[in-house]
Amino acid sequence: MLARRTGLLSLASWLKHGSKNRLTLRVEGAQGEVTIQSIHSRPHEPSLPWLVIDAPEGRLHDCHGGAYGKVLRLPAGATLRAQVSGEPAVIIRHNCNPARLRVSLNGREEMIDLPPGEGVCTILPARTPMHEGARTRPIPPATEFQKAFMEETRRLKQTVVAVHTPRWLGVSHSTRTLFERCYPVPNTPDEWPSDLRDEDLERHAETLLEAGARHVIFSGGDEAHFRLMQALRRRDESLRFDLVFHGNFTQLSDRYTYSIFTMWADAAREGLIREFVTVKKGAEEVLRAAGIPSRHLVNYVPGEVLPPPRVEGDGRHVGVWFSGVTNKSANPILAAAAVIPGAVLHSAGLGKQCDELAKQLRLSRGFCSETTIPKAELEQRIRQTHVSLYVTSAECSPMLPLESMQLGVPCLIGPCCHLFEDNAFLHERLVVPYPDRPEVIARYAVRAIEEREAIIAEWARHAPQYNAHAQELVRRFLRGEPA
Repeated sequence: MLARRTGLLSLASWLKHGSKNRLTLRVEGAQGEVTIQSIHSRPHEPSLPWLVIDAPEGRLHDCHGGAYGKVLRLPAGATLRAQVSGEPAVIIRHNCNPARLRVSLNGREEMIDLPPGEGVCTILPARTPMHEGARTRPIPPATEFQKAFMEETRRLKQTVVAVHTPRWLGVSHSTRTLFERCYPVPNTPDEWPSDLRDEDLERHAETLLEAGARHVIFSGGDEAHFRLMQALRRRDESLRFDLVFHGNFTQLSDRYTYSIFTMWADAAREGLIREFVTVKKGAEEVLRAAGIPSRHLVNYVPGEVLPPPRVEGDGRHVGVWFSGVTNKSANPILAAAAVIPGAVLHSAGLGKQCDELAKQLRLSRGFCSETTIPKAELEQRIRQTHVSLYVTSAECSPMLPLESMQLGVPCLIGPCCHLFEDNAFLHERLVVPYPDRPEVIARYAVRAIEEREAIIAEWARHAPQYNAHAQELVRRFLRGEPA
């Protein structure tokens, strides 16, 4: 079945690329079996879909830790082929029986003897040697950051810890607001979660346990977080685990997001985690109907609401601030800026293509950065504009609109999340009913600029009760009360 499904895709790819970057794995000998956990075109990228891997004799098996919830088992004599980049990575599980694997890429070939015993190893076919070695090496010592985290958590006697990936800015800000004690995995935003080795995750597990964590919340739920949950469960099954998922059903068209969703959904059904929490209003009803314990949490931004800023310079200064995530499009927003009279665009995190579109539309530019900027700088930049535009069709419970409103700058959003639905005044002025129509976005933007004093005054009146409701939902969740 796998061969029939992948044959045409593989043929089309190889006709396009020739033999360059064609990875070949062959299980040598008359005995033994090799289990492929995942294949990555580059080490830091999500795994390749099984559909594009040619393995006529291989068989897919359900497995939580495998790519997209499956692993590929290759019997003795079987061959696997895949079109990759020049720097691929292959994650292999080995068991008690030794096995030998012939690995070929771009004219280089190496015979690798997989060690006996349970474990996971990484093969890097573009490097010498290709075999990184079995992942049964000693757990790395704690870093200074990890030592400080353990000491501080024990001192404060905090037993609830939320794990997040610092590279994902919106999710990280949400996590730090919702939960008092947070632990980043990886520890820095420069690291990709897919780069974490098993021994790294064992170190993180030891850190959380030595810190005294008894309830671990995985916020975002990268595949590495799932493996960390498994490492913690192996040590202490009495720990409580929960997931806070920041995606929605629209985003499940992305293969990696879908694999994460199904992995944690199955874990919730099996009782490995207590609840699959969502920040997308209404999604909790769908999950419960599917037999998945779930509840809804609401993002919020605490503190006092600032008055609207005095903006220097002529024109209408419009801010478009993205976190670099590609599941949403700024194109309709940029098009709207083109028809806002006197618009001056300020932006960050939109990427090169959007920067080129802004030039193509001949937009007047203020501060513009293709990449994201630090939070403190972002807050200053927002205060240099009249209005923020965050009109998208792929939101759950976005943080940027709340941050902008808190800073005294009205923010327009699309009609796909719960924000402002409980306040008729704000909903009428800030929720754009047609997020793909630039002229409608432009009309709403002009009105929001003209009425920004009244809009921010109403938000300052409404925000305390909104925040109090959000905080109560978190308290009930942490106490384990019914949703």
